[in-house]
Amino acid sequence: MIKRDDWRLMGQEEYLMGKRLLHMYWNQPSPTWDHDHCEFCGEKLCRVTDLGYCTNERQYWICELCFDDFKAIFQWETIETPEFPGVSSAEFPLQKPPALIQDSLYQCLVKRELEWRGRLERQSDIKLFDNMRSEINRLGYEYKLRIDFMQQYITIPDVLEVIVKYLREFTDPEITADLVSAIGTQGNQLATEGIIDVYNKSSLAIREMYAVLFDNAIVRLGDKRYIDAYLKWLSDFQNATLLPSTMQMLAWWKIPEAKQWFLKYLNIAGEDEITFISIKALSYYNDEQARGKIASMQNCKSKKISEFSKSVLKKIK
Repeated sequence: MIKRDDWRLMGQEEYLMGKRLLHMYWNQPSPTWDHDHCEFCGEKLCRVTDLGYCTNERQYWICELCFDDFKAIFQWETIETPEFPGVSSAEFPLQKPPALIQDSLYQCLVKRELEWRGRLERQSDIKLFDNMRSEINRLGYEYKLRIDFMQQYITIPDVLEVIVKYLREFTDPEITADLVSAIGTQGNQLATEGIIDVYNKSSLAIREMYAVLFDNAIVRLGDKRYIDAYLKWLSDFQNATLLPSTMQMLAWWKIPEAKQWFLKYLNIAGEDEITFISIKALSYYNDEQARGKIASMQNCKSKKISEFSKSVLKKIK
């Protein structure tokens, strides 16, 4: 049972109560708009295989986990829609069964895997993946393709143990990203350790390319045992910018050491992205110092930052 004081509730009832939501795959509305965030937990939706719920004008998105948690409170009405690459709404009207939609997406991803298996430069990773799959299947499971590992979050301990072991060995960032986005649910220590380890060992180029998947996975796992690792990322400007949802998570938990970094980042001129992250983070502390700093940002030369500061203050007062 979700409590009314859940940290994700911040006045969303003002604009989401009783709304009709579309259940659909995320798509890019314009060349300059490359992602959206869940209105509750902040998880980023940026891939055409990310499934969520959005308002009719596509202004607000809700991830599937938060939808399940809050649907009773917000009394949402939902409409199924099958928008994903290569399949138009005209080909599959809204009345089509979800099973047909899922099967079509599955076939798209099978095609992607066949193309991946045809790359000569990926043969060592393909062999590694097949070894991983065989080891898991010897435990009594029936995984066949990469997409089979992405159908739902993997939480079975013995399967996780094998995946995390191999996760550190892949050189292909694409398959690493697939597995990172699939393993674990809240508090799974093994999955958290594996993801932190892989992220820390990745090159800056790989971090930049797949940061959103690492970011979403860490927030989904939400393991407080690794606060020190998250704080280390926050202390590095580049990582703090790449992992905005993880930074917000530290603020949701009201970690004092994190607050000092958010205050510091507000003073970096010309870095709008980290400024937005810090303003939103400070709003979760909602104490006199945090409110005062946010209020001071209303006088910022950047109109976007100024307006954002005003809207945040309005929500927390």
